Amino acid sequence: MSISIVLADDHPVVRQGLRHFLQAETDFAIVGEAEDGLETVRVVERLHPNVLILDLMMPGLAGLDVLPIVRQRSPRTAVVVFSMYGSEDFVLQALKNGAIGYVLKGCDPAQMAEAVRKAVAGQHYLSPSLSERAFAAYHEKAASVTDPHDLLTPRERQVLQLAAEGIPRRKLPRGFPSARARLRCTAATRCGNWGSQARQTSFATPFAAA
Repeated sequence: MSISIVLADDHPVVRQGLRHFLQAETDFAIVGEAEDGLETVRVVERLHPNVLILDLMMPGLAGLDVLPIVRQRSPRTAVVVFSMYGSEDFVLQALKNGAIGYVLKGCDPAQMAEAVRKAVAGQHYLSPSLSERAFAAYHEKAASVTDPHDLLTPRERQVLQLAAEGIPRRKLPRGFPSARARLRCTAATRCGNWGSQARQTSFATPFAAA
């Protein structure tokens, strides 16, 4: 039984190269191609291939945004990222968004063939330069990433919502001023622990004029 594959990359020469060496494998079948993110989603949703080989930087919709959509609309399609970016941030986010493999452009063609077969078997694959030890670290970090909103108490979420809606302090129910101050402190503390100035600003700014 052949393994059906869709290629998604905005550069025709890259898709041509992928097609050339993947078609040399007798058990691989290239069933579709896409040159931007939106087209990728449509093609995968129509064909439901075994494997999607996905570039991260594409017009229309970035590969990192394509990943969760594909995982939702074609859950049996395993996604192998094919990218020139090997930084921890890219690998971590790709794994978190649903990629099962990450292959660096410029690799030996045999690496992509191995990544495809492992993906179909439900096994993760990283290019050798992204060591197995690194993969374990990426996977652990991906599993530990928490949405800041999930760390707030119900009371704090309510205050945050009211602040976002621009409700003046004088119109808040009794007891809310102290809750508002508590949330400001909580947000600063937690965001400081996350090490993200952007998140701290997003939580604290609505209360600056309170």
